[in-house]
Amino acid sequence: MKRMLTTLLFQLLLVPGQARAEFLDLDGNDHMRQDWLRGSCRYGVLPCNGLLYTPPDQCFCYVGAKIDGFIATSGADTTATLDPRSPERLLQGPAYGSPVAFPSEGHRNAPPNGRAASADWPSYRADAKRSGSNRQANVSRKLQKQWEIALGGKLTQPTIAAGKVFVAAVDRQTVCAFDAATGEQLWKFIAGGRVDSSPTYHTGLLLFGANDGRVYCLDASNGELVWRFLAAPNDRRIVAFGQVESPWPVHGSVLVMNSLAYVAAGRSTLIDGGAHFYALEPRFGNVVHYAHAEQPRPDLSKDIGEHFAMDGSSIDVLTTDGKHVFCTQEMFDAELHRIETKWNTHYGDRYLGEDHLIATGGMLDDTGFNRIFWSHRLTRRSSLTNRIGRRWISSGGWLLECVLGFDIGTIPRATATISR
Repeated sequence: MKRMLTTLLFQLLLVPGQARAEFLDLDGNDHMRQDWLRGSCRYGVLPCNGLLYTPPDQCFCYVGAKIDGFIATSGADTTATLDPRSPERLLQGPAYGSPVAFPSEGHRNAPPNGRAASADWPSYRADAKRSGSNRQANVSRKLQKQWEIALGGKLTQPTIAAGKVFVAAVDRQTVCAFDAATGEQLWKFIAGGRVDSSPTYHTGLLLFGANDGRVYCLDASNGELVWRFLAAPNDRRIVAFGQVESPWPVHGSVLVMNSLAYVAAGRSTLIDGGAHFYALEPRFGNVVHYAHAEQPRPDLSKDIGEHFAMDGSSIDVLTTDGKHVFCTQEMFDAELHRIETKWNTHYGDRYLGEDHLIATGGMLDDTGFNRIFWSHRLTRRSSLTNRIGRRWISSGGWLLECVLGFDIGTIPRATATISR
């Protein structure tokens, strides 16, 4: 235990403060190792008030699974779960079952049948693969400001489809729609929790999740509620960043693949009973597929753990390669059957699909920490920890290697090479 700089006596548990939270039962054999939770190297953790407080840390270990931030955890029982297909989960709104009002086909920005045009930007980072590009859009090299609206506060990236611009004011829990040509505000909708990322447009509907653990579907033409679905296992509440929300939040950006809306409720597969994945029918909110992903506790008699990597995942914006659904280190087929993948090395690198974009700190992390990078699968090996110390960013078939690991906004200060 030489690597443990801090040791704290907490009730009948020994809580080392470096590398991870390791609990040693002084009365029996109920020992446990929590790799996903750790304190900073010098200051460790603080057991107090019946809680375990862990401060932010700069460590790159257990990337994709470790919980970041200033966190207080407890031994509270969170196992109560409403049946995933219970009708109590679905609330029908005033627009439920009504025909969706599509824009007139003569509108210069609106395609027929309410579908997003090929040049639109209907979801977070443009598409379900989160590619961040749309080669069908024809943008002039000489840009001029057409309109501007000051909403204030933290905003999501906009979604643009069917002649409208959709954006969420994150901390105000509000989704707004504007006319794409004039900037006129058309409607706004207040959800039950933060909406942390861009809503998704799909055939006249606007789909998004919120930190109250629910998924919302609106009529994109007028903002009326079509349905609301409880994706969290129950309606429990905690406090996060000054607001009351669910322990199982749903990211704002919904993944639409094969005409189904895929969402995940939870913060990690390692805490609070894991995460809950749904494939919903967009028009009526019916559950088509469901999966519960919870990483089991390690068998300490056989599993001594690795220093850099572990199984389990923090819950990020869902992505796809057109065949699979990805959530950080988790991979599912289209029917949400979980696909187990073996490690190639003790660094945790593994096969994670043919076209998979991963962000080590999560796609929505905006801290600018220099150990955060984005990775795109270009070889048969794919992992958050593949090539530790190097940062791989792909764009248009090109590979940019940032040797010093600065984030994308500070690449000019790093040593970079470009190769095909």
